[in-house]
Amino acid sequence: MNNSPFLYESAEYEYISCDLCGRSDSEILNTKDRNNLIVRTCICKHCGLIFINPRMTRQWYVRYYQGEYRAQLARFKLKPLVNSDYEAAFKSATRHGMGLFSLINPYIAKGLTIEVGSSIGGVLNGFKESLNVDVLGIEPSSDEAEFAANKGIKTYNSLIEDFRENIPMASNIICSQSLNHLLSPRFFLEWAYSHLENDGRIILEVQNFRHVYKHYKYMTRAIQIDHTFMFVPETLENFVDAAGFDILFMDVDENKDKKGIGINKGLCLPALHIRLVGKKSKRLPFHKDLSCLNKYVEVFNSLEDVKGSYLYYLYKYELKKSLKARLMNMRASISSKR
Repeated sequence: MNNSPFLYESAEYEYISCDLCGRSDSEILNTKDRNNLIVRTCICKHCGLIFINPRMTRQWYVRYYQGEYRAQLARFKLKPLVNSDYEAAFKSATRHGMGLFSLINPYIAKGLTIEVGSSIGGVLNGFKESLNVDVLGIEPSSDEAEFAANKGIKTYNSLIEDFRENIPMASNIICSQSLNHLLSPRFFLEWAYSHLENDGRIILEVQNFRHVYKHYKYMTRAIQIDHTFMFVPETLENFVDAAGFDILFMDVDENKDKKGIGINKGLCLPALHIRLVGKKSKRLPFHKDLSCLNKYVEVFNSLEDVKGSYLYYLYKYELKKSLKARLMNMRASISSKR
């Protein structure tokens, strides 16, 4: 049952076409998200892109990110939501940024580095310390943008769709763990192309929908209302190529053994992800209509191959989480009576 003050049921919703190929022919994969909200997840029957349709309108997603997003995340992870967490999170994200830089260092350029969806600025701080370059963030959360600015990371408080500042051309544009959240990855990739110098680099770090599904063996657990688009390596590569970038490097956790996973863990990189570096080419973004490969059958069949069930997920994950929640409630109750 949803006990959130955010009125999901009253939100306005919209139907969209595929953001990659523009088609409207899709197939429903699932109808709920990990918080048991009614969320219809579809797969495009041409390019294989996975996305929520219908979804909340832009205005409602703005409201969602102003307060509900962090509150929902705290409820899901059974953690308190306090701004003092920002300090520890900044240090953790700085280590993450330094680890990401270490992994992709041979493929990136030295110069102004921009991050879209920069949160509290930790990843940018990691690049700033590692690469010794100017950095700039663009972040829709006013609280997080303000915290980043106070840490010396120049940050504009804006959705990328609303960003109108006159900024220099960049050598690198990062989107770390934010591409899933964008209302139009296509818009972002076109924006990045136009704001990168010749041979500039796009750096993406994206959760792999199929890998999360494989990990939990329950598709609903891999879906979030804030992940308006969900990527697998095939569709991410397809998207980046169509956007006018040549792929220089691709790192996929799904294909790694324990040693490879351990290396990434040592670099403080998030698990179940895809990391990609692309170089701006002379090809214009989406220069031909439907300039992407047909990946539907390949992606759909790969999801069908995942073996799992709600009972498996319930036993291995949800029961432990339920027990943890009860223990927390008992402790809180005891504390309140003292």
